[in-house]
Amino acid sequence: MYTRVVNGEELTFGVSGKLYKSALVMFDRQTNSLWTQVDGSVLRGEMKGAQLQPVPVVQTTWREWKRMHPDTLVLKKDRSIKDSPYAEYFADPTKLGMPGNTNPDQRLPGKELVVTLRAGDDALAVPLTALKKKPLLETRLNGTPLAVVFNPAGNTARVFDRRLNGRTLEFVAVHRGKQVILRDRQTGTRWSGLTGKAVKGELAGQQLRPVPHMVNFWWAWVAYNPHTRLEP
Repeated sequence: MYTRVVNGEELTFGVSGKLYKSALVMFDRQTNSLWTQVDGSVLRGEMKGAQLQPVPVVQTTWREWKRMHPDTLVLKKDRSIKDSPYAEYFADPTKLGMPGNTNPDQRLPGKELVVTLRAGDDALAVPLTALKKKPLLETRLNGTPLAVVFNPAGNTARVFDRRLNGRTLEFVAVHRGKQVILRDRQTGTRWSGLTGKAVKGELAGQQLRPVPHMVNFWWAWVAYNPHTRLEP
């Protein structure tokens, strides 16, 4: 998800019908420039060189989202839509985008799901399979200290900036139920791994800043970011 404001102007977008590296290409109605879905950059047109700024989102189940945000409004789905047209594609590990595509990087299987982030020239991918075994990864992206957290509830991955009030916090995962609870080593405060909010202790009520990220197939991410780091 991206903000639609670029250089102070609010843009409106449509689907161009084109693909780039097997991913959707958008166009803006103001200049007809072509934009990539995966990284929000301009492929061609008057806006060449512009960049859409990502907005933090949460990929989770409706149940978990409602627990976090009980007053949420939702667009009601047409009841005639019962199945996903992509079910067969998701189930087949050999299908990687357009016919004939191959996995560009053998460090992981092509259909492996990875939590992905990018800042400047630094790109990072973290496999969900690794996070399911160890639900907390502390790392850095372009110098920013991050906590990558996986919650079994809704198979929900979150990424938070570990900086708060001028210091960098270090965490341990202390609970592995449906929701991961974090404890910072500096104060012993406990934090929700779903929301990044301090729930008990000296820093109760404080909020870690969510960091924009996506959950991608490995093959799709590495096609755009061939020099990505892979952790752990």
